[in-house]
This record gives sequence, structure tokens and C-alpha cells, in this order.
Amino acid sequence: MQQPSVLDQNILGLCKQMNSLRTKLSPKEFIHAFVLSSDSDVAYLRRHWAQPKGISSTIELVDVIGHEIKKTEVGRAAWAKFVQKGAIKILQSEEPPQGNYPLGGFHSAMLVEPHFFLLEEKEAHSRHLVEHMPFLSHTLMGMLNVDDSSIPVEAEEPIGTADCIPELDTSNIPEDIADIVYEDLNNGHEGHCLNTICAMIAFACNCRNNGLQLHNAVRLFACGITEQVQEYMNYIGLSASRSTVIAALKTLAKVQAENLKRIMANTTTLIPPTICIDNIDMEERVHQSSIGNRTHTFRGTWGYLHLPDEKLIATLDPLELTLGAYHKAIEKVNSMELTPIMFLPTPAEEQFEIQVWKSQIAKVFRKQIAMSIDETLTIPTLPPDVELISHLAPEIHMLKLMDASDNSAKGICQVFQ
Repeated sequence: MQQPSVLDQNILGLCKQMNSLRTKLSPKEFIHAFVLSSDSDVAYLRRHWAQPKGISSTIELVDVIGHEIKKTEVGRAAWAKFVQKGAIKILQSEEPPQGNYPLGGFHSAMLVEPHFFLLEEKEAHSRHLVEHMPFLSHTLMGMLNVDDSSIPVEAEEPIGTADCIPELDTSNIPEDIADIVYEDLNNGHEGHCLNTICAMIAFACNCRNNGLQLHNAVRLFACGITEQVQEYMNYIGLSASRSTVIAALKTLAKVQAENLKRIMANTTTLIPPTICIDNIDMEERVHQSSIGNRTHTFRGTWGYLHLPDEKLIATLDPLELTLGAYHKAIEKVNSMELTPIMFLPTPAEEQFEIQVWKSQIAKVFRKQIAMSIDETLTIPTLPPDVELISHLAPEIHMLKLMDASDNSAKGICQVFQ
């Protein structure tokens, strides 16, 4: 039989000594009394338990006790109930700051502005929620197997997994092109789930934490979601109510009207804004027709103002944009001689197309067949560089949906009026 260690002998000696006292003490009773004792001398002995110097060993003690409890089925159930009770208390204590944005999490439908729907604002709101609900967010990150070192931002559209696109390199892809959002494929889906759950819990605890809900409600309403579906989305905490959406849209319409007045009042620009309009027919179909309840077709016109790029205007010559310059250019059309070669690619353009085809063929050969012995003689697998087209989103301002009878001159006059 193996002899007990010195530590075990000391433990047994202390237990026998406590058991030999007039008021017998078990080890659990001793620890319980030691922790709860209000005596100054006893409190002095445990002074480092909750301090940086001794907190690590205190947590190790709790972990060891939990490990011992979880050896039986009854112990595991009791430990799970104990941890659950503590987790609920922590979650109830975590709450985003109250008040109006940006000091709090409430976004009023009467004060909302267009920049609220930008990607940067949405990411800032998600970070704001996660920072003030760290226990819930880190618990979810642990369940989703997300790296705790960084909190991912949510993706606008589910993109899939990295296995679907093995050769895709997203390091050089811009963050936002005309509201099309590109996310890191490794954490986009998990980040979207994490931020959505945190926002739903915050909204369920306090309906004034409505950033995500107001954002979703306006977008869903603009996409034509039915009132029943929006009520359900509001019920589960993913969307604001229909009345809130209508109030927000009225506020946004007033802001947009002021912006249009300011833009059109500016007469100093070299190129004025371009008005783009188009007709639209919307049918409100009624499946069970009755008196006063029939299918109705709305004929209208929608459009927007397109502001020219300031960088593009800076490259233009103002003297070539006058009415006189336009008339001179038109006069040259009468004497212009058109030949088929004007519509054919130039030799340089043909050479570029050949290099593109060769690079694609070389890439397939190198990947599927064999590698070249002499790298200096190989055909490049990447096509030559071309002139980069600006990927910046244009600055546009939407016009109000207008009534128009048809495509005739009368209809366009109604639009301009």
C-alpha cells in the first residue's frame, strides 16, 4: 500500500483535529464559515481572494470544487442549475445605456436621418451592443466557435463558406460598392448571427434599443413586405412596428426634400445635377373582389438626381462645356466621314485581348498539366493591367414617387409640374 504524501497527511491531521473539537466542524462547514466570517482576523486571511494577486487561485479552487461535484448525475444537474442562475444574474445586469442615440440606444422615428442607414452606422450600432453585453456576446462566440480576439461585423448578404470559392482573395475587395457588402468569409455568417441575437435580446428587454429593428423595418417596408409578415417580425424582435416605419419615412421624406432644394438652388456648379426618371406600373391585386375592394393599378413615375463626381469635374476644361463649344462640335458632324475602321478595335486593343486569352490558357496548363522549367520564358498567368474604372458609389438623391397618366406628353407634364 502506497504511503500518503505529506500534503495528504496534513489534510487528514487537520480534519481529525476539527472533528475532535467540542463543536465538530466538517471541511465544508469550515470553508463556509471561513468565507462568511465577519471577524477582522479571519477576513485578513482571505484578503487576497478577490484581488489581482489571488484571484487566479480562487477561480482554480472553484473549478476544482465544480469538477468534484460533476462526478455524479445529481451533481452535474445541481452544478448546471447553479451556473445557470449565476449567468442569468450577469445577463440581467448587462444593458446598453438608456437614452437617445448616440448617448443611448434609442433611435427616434421623428429624428432619424439618412446616414443612419449607412453600413458604418450599422456596424457602430452592432459594436455598441456587443460592448455593453460582453457576457452574452462571448458566450455566443464560444458556441459559434468564433475567435474571441475580434468581434466580427455582420454581413448584409449571406455569402457562403470559403469551401465554395477556394481561390477567392477578398483582401483587395472594397468594403461597400453601391450597398453591396463584402465580408470576410471566415466570420461573416457567425458575426451576423451574434449581432442579430444580441440586438433581439436587447430589444426584448427594452424596446427602446431599436437600432437594428428600425433599420430592418424601413428596408423591409421598402421591399414591399406585407403587414402580417412585418407584425410577425416585430413580434419576434427583428423589426419595428408598421406605424414606426411610416413615421420614419415621413421624417426621411422631409429631410430629402430639403436636400433637393439645397442641391437645385446651387448655380455655381460646372455641370448641374442630372434628373433620371422612368415610368412604373404597380398592381395592387385583390384575390376576393367585392364592392369598393378591387384590383387597382397605380401608374406613376420614379426617379432620382445624379450629382456628377467632383474629381471628374476637376479634370474637365470649362471652356469645352459651353454652349458655343457644343455648337461647334455639332457643326463638324456634317463634314465628318464615317468609315468601318472606326468601329473596329485597334491593334493595341487586339494585342491586349490576345494576352488575356494566353494568360487564361497558361493558368490552366500550369495548374492541370505541368510546370515550366524556365520561369523567364513562361507566359504570365495574370492578364495585363487595364484602366481601373472607379468603383465608388455615385451620389444620388431619390425623388418622390409621382402620379403620371401615361407616357404621353401630358404625362410628362404632370411629372414636371
